[in-house]
Amino acid sequence: MKILTGIFLSLATIVMLINNLKIQTSLFQEEYKTAKKTDLLLITLFSALCAVTSYMALCDPIPLCYIFLFVLQYISIAMIPILAFKCNIKRIIYTALFLIFSDSLLSSAMYVIIRISLKNPDKDLSHSIISFAAQMIILIFLSFCERKNYYRRFRKNLSLLSNSISILILIMLIFLSGLAASLSVSTEHINIKMLYIQVFTVILVVISLITIIVLLINSISKKHFEQTSELLEDKMRSQLKYYMMLDEKDTEMRKFRHDFRKHMMCVISMLEEESFSDAENYIRSLTDKFNETIPLYKTGNYIADSILSDKAQECKDKGISFKFTGVIPEKNLNPLELCTILSNSLDNAIEACVKVSEVSAQIRMASDFKNNYWYMKIANTSDSDIEIKNNNVLTTKSDSLNHGFGLQNIKDVVNKHKGEFKIAQTDGEFTLEITMNLK
Repeated sequence: MKILTGIFLSLATIVMLINNLKIQTSLFQEEYKTAKKTDLLLITLFSALCAVTSYMALCDPIPLCYIFLFVLQYISIAMIPILAFKCNIKRIIYTALFLIFSDSLLSSAMYVIIRISLKNPDKDLSHSIISFAAQMIILIFLSFCERKNYYRRFRKNLSLLSNSISILILIMLIFLSGLAASLSVSTEHINIKMLYIQVFTVILVVISLITIIVLLINSISKKHFEQTSELLEDKMRSQLKYYMMLDEKDTEMRKFRHDFRKHMMCVISMLEEESFSDAENYIRSLTDKFNETIPLYKTGNYIADSILSDKAQECKDKGISFKFTGVIPEKNLNPLELCTILSNSLDNAIEACVKVSEVSAQIRMASDFKNNYWYMKIANTSDSDIEIKNNNVLTTKSDSLNHGFGLQNIKDVVNKHKGEFKIAQTDGEFTLEITMNLK
């Protein structure tokens, strides 16, 4: 019986390590930074450690070094992935703790059920079998999700989970496992057992209340974000209609220039016949055509031409120097998405330049399209104190809730096309760079 207990306990711990490695590679798409031989060696050493620890647990009396090896065994579940990936240490540690305490919770809870159903089951064997079965189920589930490519949805949902909620979930899991362990303990000291249960229950109630409050706040913030995003999307649709109208006017102007000689012949004919009133009316109608807005740019994308022309005129009116170089693709780029990117980025740049007082404000925009990848960079003068953290602007505006949605909407479009989004503030200049895959 003791041998089976040791075998199942060792296998459960080894599979737990494999699950942590698989979560990092599949769910978070991390690549191993060490050689495969090194990773295999680390797993082999860990397996040997598990075997030795399980053997010592079966000894009577248990050796003093058992506690040290037991702790080292569980620390290694986080340390080996850290050595293998050399990346997000906090995330790897969080995953390891989640696996360890969820395993403890499940083992203790299932043992309580088994103890109610069966008479005097072997506690250690039951725990080890349950733990091994749970880790194997997790491994099979991870492999299934990897094969069905479900990880993209999981990654998106995890990115919406705030750090505070993640920490509260982990703390709640720790105390739940402690409560379940207290229930599964067989002891003659009923008073001590009840004290443990009461303490864990009170702590869990407090943590649950805090979690509910945080979730409520996050839910309200999410609803506000959705409503604001809908308003911004409506605004983008209105702007898109406006820019499409500008393109139609540009088409009419090209037609007018094509027929200019014919128009002049008509005017001369009217003047020769002394139909001065008709000639005047005709010339006035032609003059109105000249007053139509003409796009100043030819980027290869008619919507982009209208947007850049409109923003360039706004810059001219506000005394801002605006320069554009390059091309903007039209293929596989939704007009609404293009309007979201260009309008929000240029509006933010113009707003920053308006605040500049001591130096001449300027906006430089470069765009290129090669091998189905669109690259765009906008650099603008900025004298405000902008703090950037985790590729997000910590706004200096008093209306901090509304500010930042423009950049977030740009980021959402870029992420949709599996692209990259970068912002930086250096030497009085703010830069925004995006790269998008338009296959």
